[in-house]
Amino acid sequence: AEIARLELLPEPQAEIVVAGEPAGQLQALVVGPLVKRFTEIPVVVGGMLSATVAFVGIAFVFAVGGNWMLNEIVTFTRVLFESIPSLLG
Repeated sequence: AEIARLELLPEPQAEIVVAGEPAGQLQALVVGPLVKRFTEIPVVVGGMLSATVAFVGIAFVFAVGGNWMLNEIVTFTRVLFESIPSLLG
C-alpha cells in the first residue's frame, strides 16, 4: 500500500503531491490555484469596501453641504476679483 506524502514547495508552486497517483497530482494542480484565488478574494473585497465607504461619505458631504460650499467659493472669488484694483495700487 502506498502512503500519501506532502511535499513542501515554495509558495507559488505549493501543492499536495500524492506519490504514484497522477490523478492526485492533477487534482492538486486544479484545486491549489482555486484555493489561492478564494483566499485572495477577502483582500480585494476589503479594499473595495473601504473605497466604497469613502465615496459614499464624500457624496454625503457634497449632498448636505455642497450648496453652501459652492456659495462660499463663488463669494470668495467675486470678492477677490473685486479687490484686485485695491491690491495693485
